[in-house]
Amino acid sequence: MHLDLSDSDLIIRSLNEPQAFTELSARHGAAVREYLGRRTGRATADRLTLGTFSLAFRHRDRHQPRSDNARSWFLGIATDLLNRDARRRVPWSYEATESSEDRRRDLTLTRALAGLSKRDRDLVCLKALGGLTPIEVARAVGASTAQVETRLKVLEPRVGGVSSRALGQRV
Repeated sequence: MHLDLSDSDLIIRSLNEPQAFTELSARHGAAVREYLGRRTGRATADRLTLGTFSLAFRHRDRHQPRSDNARSWFLGIATDLLNRDARRRVPWSYEATESSEDRRRDLTLTRALAGLSKRDRDLVCLKALGGLTPIEVARAVGASTAQVETRLKVLEPRVGGVSSRALGQRV
C-alpha cells in the first residue's frame, strides 16, 4: 500500500507500476459506487463503477492533475459513462439510500431535476450526491469554477426543495 502518496503521485507511479492504481480504486471506489447507485440503482452502479476505474486506468497517462485528490476526475468519468449508458431508466434508486431523510431528500431532488437539462442535472448531482465543491465539479465537467458557481446559483431556486447543505457551501 502507498498510503503516504497523493492520488496524483499514485497515478504517476501506476504508469510504471500498474498495481499502484488499485490503491486509487480502494480510496475512491465507495464514493463512485454510492454516487452512481443513487442515480441508477445498485446493479448498474456496480457495472459503471468497474467501467469508471477501467477507463481511468486505460487513460491514466492523460490525467492532468489539478489537485492531489482524484475524486473529481473519477466522478467526472462516472458521469460520462452514466450519460452514455443506454439502459439508464430511473434517476434514483431508493434501495441505495439508507434513511428516510435520504429518501425524502432524493425524492425532492428527483422532482427538481425533472425539468433540468442533462448538463444542469449533472452539475446538481455532482454537487449534491457526489459531495464535490464547485471547484471539484468544474474539474469533473471540464468547466471553469466561475461558470459552475454561477450555474449552481441560477439553479438553486429551481431545486428549492433541496437543502442548502446539499447545494450550498459544505458544512
